[in-house]
Amino acid sequence: MNINKHFGQALKKYIEEKGIAINKQAEKLGVSYQGYLKYFESENPRLSTKQKILNSLGITEALLLGDLGHDEMVSRKDYEKLLVEKNQLLEEVAQYRLEKIKMLEAQNIRAESPIHQASTLHQ
Repeated sequence: MNINKHFGQALKKYIEEKGIAINKQAEKLGVSYQGYLKYFESENPRLSTKQKILNSLGITEALLLGDLGHDEMVSRKDYEKLLVEKNQLLEEVAQYRLEKIKMLEAQNIRAESPIHQASTLHQ
């Protein structure tokens, strides 16, 4: 994570840039308006608090702290969709490899069988 910008500063900047109403965010998290303002002063809040804030905004910490370039920014929903697609692709690759292994094993078994060896000798 970007150590030059702490969480509270990044949160304040994000909310201001997006025009998000602080009172609405405070309400979502079940804290007072003043309580939410204290998040802006927090350099590194507890993980559970950080996750609640990020979830309420629908973003990742990397997005908030600016670790991604503008073109690479993705919402939490898009990020989760990408993870699902990645897992599906990995599953397909694993299935393909398993089928390839089975096919190669079957070819190897046929090549080692006495009948196959005898038929190749007569050719």
